[in-house]
Amino acid sequence: NILEQAVAVRKLSAFVPDKISLCSMLSGIGLNLSPGLVSKYERLLALPDEVQAAVGRGVITLAAALSIGDIGEGIDALSVRMVCGLLERLRPGTNRQKELLSHLKEISVRKGIPISSVLESPDVSRVLNSREKDRKVLLHHLQNALRKFRFPSLCAMEEHVAKYLSRLELPPDFRFVFPEGFEDTRYRFIMEINSPADMAKHAKLMHKLSSHPAVSEIFNRELRD
Repeated sequence: NILEQAVAVRKLSAFVPDKISLCSMLSGIGLNLSPGLVSKYERLLALPDEVQAAVGRGVITLAAALSIGDIGEGIDALSVRMVCGLLERLRPGTNRQKELLSHLKEISVRKGIPISSVLESPDVSRVLNSREKDRKVLLHHLQNALRKFRFPSLCAMEEHVAKYLSRLELPPDFRFVFPEGFEDTRYRFIMEINSPADMAKHAKLMHKLSSHPAVSEIFNRELRD
């Protein structure tokens, strides 16, 4: 496994410190590694033992482990243990692992609290202590909880707009899209059209929506500001 490869590289590098020569020798014993990967293995072996062990078991990917390393001295032993336990429980893919770690790191830095405190916060711990057994569903809820922790105002605005959008009762072929992050004042309508009759139907709907009270709430600038 990756951890065993990393240990082998470390032992052999004591005799062949030049990475290019080392990689050439490693290829002779079936390890086709690049100098860049050798450097990543060196970083892996500098991480806490719990992280290394999790990589060895295939619980944490190398990329995610290095992301933990990038957090640096800001991550304490309890946080490392909790993160490893969380990833072992949920078993997310590489991208999801990095996304989770990124959220945890950003919240930790922004709030000035350790990652363990982020995971013990009320909304996050409520998700982790729920009776949900489906890992994918649990992961989805966890990501939403972390996103709300990281971007409380943005998430509140999204929920507000979604509430009023649901009152419009739009047909499946007609979508009202709000700007990402609400950084723009312009919204978009996406209409699927198969015939001139569809155009007439959507035009009639647009006219009806223009006077709908829910639309006025959606365009309320005071809510965004």
